[in-house]
Amino acid sequence: MFDLEVLSQGGENIPLMQYQWTITLKSLESFDMHNKFYHNTTSTQSVVEFLIANSSISSFFVLQHHPFN
Repeated sequence: MFDLEVLSQGGENIPLMQYQWTITLKSLESFDMHNKFYHNTTSTQSVVEFLIANSSISSFFVLQHHPFN
């Protein structure tokens, strides 16, 4: 069964969805800042909103701290 099928069944598997968003945030090194901003609430809306709102800041940070600069 695909994750999309599991997650789309009326939200029955909310812990799985929260886990996947948590892993996504941690892999992008955004987990702590997201939790501070959204007060430890992990939802699809909060994660997507946070990532979109901060995408230009992260790109700037990566470019400024690249080892070749």
